Parts: sequence; C-alpha cells; structure tokens
Amino acid sequence: MTLFAAATFGAVSAIAADKPDFSGLWSLDEAKSDFGGAPQKEGMKYRIDHKDPKLKVVITSQGEDPSERVFNIGGEDLNKSSHGDVHSKSHWEGSVLVFDLKGKYDEYDYQTVEKWTLSPDGKILTITREVSSSGGDISQKYVFARS
Repeated sequence: MTLFAAATFGAVSAIAADKPDFSGLWSLDEAKSDFGGAPQKEGMKYRIDHKDPKLKVVITSQGEDPSERVFNIGGEDLNKSSHGDVHSKSHWEGSVLVFDLKGKYDEYDYQTVEKWTLSPDGKILTITREVSSSGGDISQKYVFARS
C-alpha cells in the first residue's frame, strides 16, 4: 500500500508541476512584443494572482484606467470592460493556459484564442493571441518580464 501511495503522489505531483503559477507583477517588453498592427500599450503591466483554478489579472497601462479580469480555469466566465462584455472559456493544454474569448470591442465583434506560456526559469511570460473580428484578423505576441 505504501508503494501505491508513493506512486500516486508522484503522479499527482508531476501533473501539478506541468501547470505553472503565473502569479506576480509582469512588465511588457515592448521591443520583444508584436502588436500585429494594433496600437501599443505603453507601460503595460499585469498583476496576476493565480491560485489554480482561480486566476485574477489587473491590467494597467499609461493613459488608461486599470481593468480587472477574473477567470475560473476549466470553466466559463464573463468579464465586463468599458468597451464591452467578454465571454471566456479557459483550459490547460499541458503547461499552456488557453483562453477562448468572445466579445465586442466598441462596434467590432471578435473571437480570440490566447495562449499563456511561462519560460522554464519563470522570468518570462509570453502571451500569443489570434484575433478574428469583423474589423479584420491579427496575430499578436506579448512578452512580459517578471518585475
């Protein structure tokens, strides 16, 4: 029975290790990011509180009011912003956190697939976005350094 418990604990630990903790303060590295033709967000920072399955993100950037998003990973969420409501589903694909987002930004309906990855040393958060909207499609890459 002890061998079974050890094997089970080891398997659970390995699964948990595949899911990174995104908690911390992250500053956008504009030089390494690709905005896909969309306006840059100068001074963008993400303050993330991640206690899986809960993820809370407070986003700040120069000239804009802070926005807050709360997600239940593995579930569905609704976040409101000054530009419109955002409906989301999120799930893990190994160590990658994936968000499927649908909403309206001003007059444009959009769908976005967003993927979050953490570097092996935990110092770089990369967020890729594939955005399809009634205003056109874009690909973006946001690179954040842990502050």
